Amino acid sequence: ANVKLLVLTHISTRYTTDLNIKEEAKEIFENTVVANDFTEINVGKDKASINFKNILTVNTD
Repeated sequence: ANVKLLVLTHISTRYTTDLNIKEEAKEIFENTVVANDFTEINVGKDKASINFKNILTVNTD
């Protein structure tokens, strides 16, 4: 499917921190991030970008 980025949303409360679910998911798909409230995800045909409340931007070129 040529997926370059996995963004996790709506995380179960059984995970005490975002790192727990992120590390578990990264065992299956390395390029994984956990979205939070107000995370912006821009998806294009060839790339995606994510803005975490203007703190961090991840690009998939």
